[in-house]
Amino acid sequence: MNPQVYQQQAGLRAESRVLSALGPLPAPWQVFPAVEWRTLSPHGEHVGEADVVVFHPQQGLCVFEIKAGAVQIRDGRWFYASERPCSTASVRSAGRRPCR
Repeated sequence: MNPQVYQQQAGLRAESRVLSALGPLPAPWQVFPAVEWRTLSPHGEHVGEADVVVFHPQQGLCVFEIKAGAVQIRDGRWFYASERPCSTASVRSAGRRPCR
């Protein structure tokens, strides 16, 4: 199997497990999967996605960037446990831009 396809499938399984765990939250908690966000800058539009957003009207919100395995940050760069650098898109969706 293509390693990139395997990683995508593993990521979907991890997201599914997190969504299943958050599913029983009582009202008024709300769980939103795959929330797209956009920002505008002088360099154009940037699009990203939060894997899961959990919202409560009094408590606020929590944004999840879900990884299927261990992730490390070394010298400002993100790496999977396999030592492969995280993709720029993955890091940007986590809200940081250490990979260039």
